[in-house]
Amino acid sequence: MVKHTKDYIPYTYSSLHYFKRNTPLALLPTISGPDAICFGTTGTYTVSNAPAGFSWTKSSNLTSVSTSSNSATFTGYTEGSAWVAININGAEVARKNLTVGNGSAISITGPNTLDNKASVKHYPSMSCPPSSATYYWELRDPFGSVQTGNTLRYDQSAVVMSSSSQGSTYTYWLKLTVGSLSYSKAISTKSGGLTLIAFKEATLNPTFTH
Repeated sequence: MVKHTKDYIPYTYSSLHYFKRNTPLALLPTISGPDAICFGTTGTYTVSNAPAGFSWTKSSNLTSVSTSSNSATFTGYTEGSAWVAININGAEVARKNLTVGNGSAISITGPNTLDNKASVKHYPSMSCPPSSATYYWELRDPFGSVQTGNTLRYDQSAVVMSSSSQGSTYTYWLKLTVGSLSYSKAISTKSGGLTLIAFKEATLNPTFTH
């Protein structure tokens, strides 16, 4: 501590020093890759502006599969929040947060109404769709009776078709079952004679709903 008068200034312009960051923010290392991976599947992450001599670290619910140059691949094996990071001499310099899902959510995407003599597609939406699973679609009429039922592969959508016109509005129920999971969707229509068929899709990208 130095005692001085109230108008004393201990520094002059000539004694001031300025410091410049050696590494611009734009050149700091960053990790890119998927924000979510499914249980038992892999995700690959890449470092941009990678510093020399870095090493990968990860959360306990990920396992390391491989590393190559500035990329690394990990497998998720426990549901929940996860992360991957790079370190230099034990100090973390970049991190990427992600989520590991287990397919615990299922739903149906598609129109809620159906016009006379029309057809509409409905798709399964699942957090982590297993490619080998079967998807059982069921259509029930307003009185609860099963009209039609089809077991489809995941790369097929359910198409609901109408064949005749009715004067009143009715509600049909389209139900999807995958293993122990099920979901029902209401379809409002003035049409009768609704049927359910399969429709082959070239590609179908699921929505991650975890």
